Amino acid sequence: MPTPHLTKFSTEQNPEVEVVEYSEEYKPELMIFCHKCKDLGFTLNRSINAMKLRSPDVKFWLIFVNGEIASVSGCQKLYPINADSIIQEGDYRLFFRSATLPQYYHHFKFNRYMGHNLYVKYLIIPQRKWAYEQGAKRVLLTAVTTPQGSPQMDKVARITRLNEVKYCKKRGVPPIWEELGTCNLFHTDQVVFRCMEENSAWWIKKGNFL
Repeated sequence: MPTPHLTKFSTEQNPEVEVVEYSEEYKPELMIFCHKCKDLGFTLNRSINAMKLRSPDVKFWLIFVNGEIASVSGCQKLYPINADSIIQEGDYRLFFRSATLPQYYHHFKFNRYMGHNLYVKYLIIPQRKWAYEQGAKRVLLTAVTTPQGSPQMDKVARITRLNEVKYCKKRGVPPIWEELGTCNLFHTDQVVFRCMEENSAWWIKKGNFL
């Protein structure tokens, strides 16, 4: 008999949503999700291999909505050798190989502090927790400078900068991201942001992260 999905506390407020850590039990469902991504042109999520699912430096979570995988996202350990600058020992990045099926882009009401993205709302806390349990010294977010792999890619830097130091100062709110600069990471130019943990509690409350 199949093991039930490992429902997290987040489903108490949204019964149709289940958040699970990936295990081989979910491989058949994830392969279906990957086929859908391939049809949509999401190259970074078109297959198990493209997602780097078996990398020992990556942990993935799946978000089910009414029994279907609606969104996936991982947290990845980084090494200085992966980049030409900025990246240090003990760095982890959130939202690695994140993808959401289009019909779930606006699954819940927009929140001005975190938007309406499934993987942001449900996974920022478990991903940060996992990273720090692995010994993370910094938690990062990266955004490609040239859109690729997913239609959401071109939005990451723009949206993150709205919550970055200089813009938050103008808005009178504590910043959650600090832009560290641009580096070549895994042979791709990417903008790197550091999570400002001292302000995370404020953002978790305002964004109603789960």
